Amino acid sequence: MNQRFSQKDSVVYIPVKAIRPNPYQPRKSFSQKALRELSESVKQYGVIQPVTVRQRGFYSYELVTGERRLKACQMAGIEKIPAIIIDTRENDTAIISLIENIQRENLSFFDEAEAISSLIETHNISQELLAKKLGKSQPSIANKLRLLRLDRKERSMIVEFGLSERHARSLIRICDSEKRMEILKKVCESNLNVRDTERLVDKVLYDKENEKTPRKSKRIKLFTDIRVFTNTILHAVSSMKESGIDAESTRFENEDYYEYVIKIKKKKDS
Repeated sequence: MNQRFSQKDSVVYIPVKAIRPNPYQPRKSFSQKALRELSESVKQYGVIQPVTVRQRGFYSYELVTGERRLKACQMAGIEKIPAIIIDTRENDTAIISLIENIQRENLSFFDEAEAISSLIETHNISQELLAKKLGKSQPSIANKLRLLRLDRKERSMIVEFGLSERHARSLIRICDSEKRMEILKKVCESNLNVRDTERLVDKVLYDKENEKTPRKSKRIKLFTDIRVFTNTILHAVSSMKESGIDAESTRFENEDYYEYVIKIKKKKDS
């Protein structure tokens, strides 16, 4: 019996009471209704997919993946659960658990952000290394972490009203927490979609910028106009080239002005 529990990479049956929960479980809440349904399924068909655990002592194990299955077995009064014992370090346990939940799409975007933040802080893992382990890009990790700029009340409202991650990303652009809450309430009450939310946030930021520096907005408009003229020049040169005319443009930037020189080669007499 003892030898059976020490097997690695094969399915063994371990007493449910001998397995303690994963302290790094990224999911903060479990649907009781879904757990009851899974519990009934376990009673009828058993646990189809083994959980994974790591050994912590002679008769002690720590869950790595499969918390819902373990909870369902506890609810159903099942004494033993099929498991695979793996050798893994503590920080890898947290990463594996996060990966499983991400792949199953069981996590809310806030749970995922909190799990990523916890991994980085607790295990001193860089964003770059964690991104590599999770199969994500470093900017995507940074974007997830930015969601935590929203406070608990704001996150709760976003989840309660079923808003998307893009809603949340748009809202974090507003730094003033009081103004952000005001806009969030408006989004929830009016059931605004992502595009309308982004427009509302853009308007708030634009109005605020104009209140602070009205002259700056004029400079921005002027700069936009200059870019239009610049693009017109470049487009004209490009059109000439497409027509077979040997033309080129060069831009010189001085302290007070931009200078464009357009050269069009003459056709040589045959």
